Amino acid sequence: MTKRLIPNPENVRSVAVLRFGGLGDYLLLMPLLEDLRAYYKNSVITVIAGPSGAELLGTCPAVDKLVILPQISKQGWESVLSPAAVAELFRISRNLPYPLDIFIDAVSKYSLAGSMKPLLCRLLANPRFSAGLDYRRRAFLCNLRIPEDRHKHKHLIERYAELARALGCDAKFHLPELPLPQEALSAAKDFFAPHQRVPKIGMHPGANAKFLQDRAWPVERFASLAERIMQKMPNAKIFLTGARHEESLLADLARRISPCPLILPFQESILSFVAYLRSLDFYISNDTGPMHLAVASGVPTLGIFGHADFETYGSYPADLPFVGVTLCKNEAKPGPAPRGSDPRGLLEISVEEVYGAFEKLRGMRKGAAA
Repeated sequence: MTKRLIPNPENVRSVAVLRFGGLGDYLLLMPLLEDLRAYYKNSVITVIAGPSGAELLGTCPAVDKLVILPQISKQGWESVLSPAAVAELFRISRNLPYPLDIFIDAVSKYSLAGSMKPLLCRLLANPRFSAGLDYRRRAFLCNLRIPEDRHKHKHLIERYAELARALGCDAKFHLPELPLPQEALSAAKDFFAPHQRVPKIGMHPGANAKFLQDRAWPVERFASLAERIMQKMPNAKIFLTGARHEESLLADLARRISPCPLILPFQESILSFVAYLRSLDFYISNDTGPMHLAVASGVPTLGIFGHADFETYGSYPADLPFVGVTLCKNEAKPGPAPRGSDPRGLLEISVEEVYGAFEKLRGMRKGAAA
C-alpha cells in the first residue's frame, strides 16, 4: 500500500468515485459508498458510472450526484478514442465539484483501454488526492494505492473495504442496503400467497445480454437440474426470473420442466424485482447481477461461474448462504475468462456438480436454522 497525505475527513467537502461495469458491479460498489458517506459526513459524493448503474445508484442514499457516461463505459478503444467518448471525457470536469478533494478509482482494469479510462478521468477531475485499487500497478498516478491480487480469495466488497480502511474509515464487510418500495413488497406478497407452504426455488438462466453466450449455463441443463430437484423435493415450486428481453429464453426453459414452473412478473425497476426475490427460499443463477441481488436480499444462492474471477465476485464470507460452482474445485482462474467457443468452461460443468452444490446450499440453510 502506498499512501501520502491522506486528507482529514473534517476537511473533505467533495468525493468522486469512478466505476464502470454491469448491474452486479454497481451493487457491490454500494457498501463502499455507504462507508464513505458515514466517514465524510460533510461531503458531496459524486459517482461517475455507466448507464447500468443509473437506477440502482440513483436509489442509494449515499450518492448525492450521478454523472452517467454511456460511451466511455463501453469496452474497447472506441470507448476512449471515439469523438463521442472524447466529448464525454471533457464533460467530467464540468460535472464535478471544484476543487475536488478526493477521487477514487474503483474500476477493475483488465485491458489497456480499460486502464486508460480511469487514468484520463483522474487527470480531468484534477483532484487534490486520489486513491484506487492497484491491479498490476495500473493506478500508479493515485496518491493511495491498494495492491489488488486477483489470485487471493477476497471478495470485491472486502477489497473496497480495504481501500476505505486505508483512507481512515472504520469499514467492515457488509452487504448493501436496498430500500424496497412498499407497493412492490405488497405485490410480491400477493403473488406468492398461493405458495406460502412450499419451498420456492428461483432459477435465472440468463446473463448480461452482451455476454449471454459466454456466461449462461445451457438451458437444457437447467431443465435437468430442475428435474433432479423435483425428484428430491416433490412439493417444491420452480420460479423463473429474467429480463423482458429474455422472455423467449424463459419460455424455452419453462417448456422443458414438468410440472411447469411460474415465470416471475417482469418488473420495471430493479428494487421491485428484489421484492420478489426476497420471497424465494433458494436461488440458482448464472454469474450475473441478479445473483448478487439475491445474496444481498438474504436468499440462499447458488452461482454458476466456470472460469472467471470467482475470487473477486464469488468468494462471499462463509457465514453467508452462498455456494459458487466453478471449475477445478472452486479454484476458478483469476481475471477475465479465456477466449474460445466456451470461454468460461460452462459446458464442463455437469448437472450432477450443480445439484451437489444445491444440496450443500440446503445443508447450509438447515445448519443456520438449527
